[in-house]
Amino acid sequence: MELRASGSPASAVGQKLFAAKLDAKQALIALRDAGYASADLADGLKPYGVGTINRVRALRGAGAELDLAELMFSGKPEGEATDTLIEAGYPVEAIAGRMRERGAPPSAVIELLKQNGKKGETLTASLATLKLKAGDIAKELSAKRKKVDEIAATLHGYGFSNSSIARALGFIGASAGETVKALKRVGASAEEIAGVLKAQKQSDDELAAALLGAGFDSGEVSKALAKSDASPEAIVKALTAQKVENAKIAKALDGAGVGGVETVRAFKAQGVQAPAIAKSLKSVGRTPEMIASNLKANEVAYGEIALALKEVGVKPEDIGSSLGELGATDAEQIEALTTAKITSKAIAKQMLDRKKSPSSIATAFLKAGIQGEETAQALRAGGVERADIAAALRAAKLDHVQVALALRAIGSSPNDIAATMKQAKIDRVFVARALKAMKSNAAAIARTMKTVDYSAQDIALALRLSEHTQDDTSKALAGAGFSKSDAQQAMAYAGFK
Repeated sequence: MELRASGSPASAVGQKLFAAKLDAKQALIALRDAGYASADLADGLKPYGVGTINRVRALRGAGAELDLAELMFSGKPEGEATDTLIEAGYPVEAIAGRMRERGAPPSAVIELLKQNGKKGETLTASLATLKLKAGDIAKELSAKRKKVDEIAATLHGYGFSNSSIARALGFIGASAGETVKALKRVGASAEEIAGVLKAQKQSDDELAAALLGAGFDSGEVSKALAKSDASPEAIVKALTAQKVENAKIAKALDGAGVGGVETVRAFKAQGVQAPAIAKSLKSVGRTPEMIASNLKANEVAYGEIALALKEVGVKPEDIGSSLGELGATDAEQIEALTTAKITSKAIAKQMLDRKKSPSSIATAFLKAGIQGEETAQALRAGGVERADIAAALRAAKLDHVQVALALRAIGSSPNDIAATMKQAKIDRVFVARALKAMKSNAAAIARTMKTVDYSAQDIALALRLSEHTQDDTSKALAGAGFSKSDAQQAMAYAGFK
């Protein structure tokens, strides 16, 4: 049927359309296309129902789209149109969508949805359908000077995920600290927050600072960082930057399932010294044996391990054994124990108690850089006899002069030294040379050697080979009390003419 806007009122034309059995949608389209003004369209549909609501229902029943139905409300308040459309059966999401298209703020759209029974999951689903994002809502709320935690609570109430809330808060310029506090207040765990913010490229240091600032403890933070794939080194670095104590960090790592070797490596990467690491490991139940093994696995020097074991209360006499179990040689053990401020005497006693021979102890001491005198003093303090000390020092490749000086260091007199060297089967010449190195002259050497039962011949030869003159040797033999004939025979034996 062709129509055009003429002098006939829309109501009269509408009556004809109704009589021609057009449905409400067809009639409305015909009236609109005929050029009738929007204000007249409602009159044109009077035959289809009494009152606006019934006419709109007729349109809805005829399958009229929302934009067609809205033609019925030209010049009327938007609220009246919305209520009527909804009452007539048009979907609230469709009406809300039209509101968004016309620039309605998110709050107005959400309010409409809530007034029409949308809540919980259904509200969340409607917002998703409308593609109304958390950032849009956050932006409006921020413009209204709402606080970050209030915005987060609102978004949470609308059913947005924590990741969406975090993105929305970032969109309005919230700091990591503000975001974490807000998420915590809506019930998010440290692990969930860390996962969300890590996905948004927050650094481990920033995460740790924000999580601790929000009131999570170091254990929760450590677990959260570990769950977000942070390495133990990154966790220690992040917590250390926040001034968390080493013991608390160790406890946190332990709670996150990080092993001892990895814990040591992480602390070591931050420059923490072995003793401090050991104390931290002990605080979480690691045994001294485990601590030593963990340190060794991270290539910590034996000396540092010894210091660490001492720090956690291992007795000095047990430290050497622990180092030995790690594969340290005797010399390495001694050097390590010395680093740990354990005296040479204590070290020697420990080794003697472990059935180490004096010669092996002396050799190890010297390899560890300990001088012969100190070595002799250590062995003597451990109950080793002078003769055995002399033999041990010779076995350790000390020369005869060094042996003599070492013996003097343990309080031996020249007579004792000569007797000890003789007992140790050290050649008479070296006895004389040793005494000479100790500033004894020919006469004193002769007297000392005679006292320990060296013959005149032995003394004369020893003096000659120690670069004493014929005259000095002759006088020395006489001064030592040898007879003139014995002295002459000795001089001849020694090769003096």
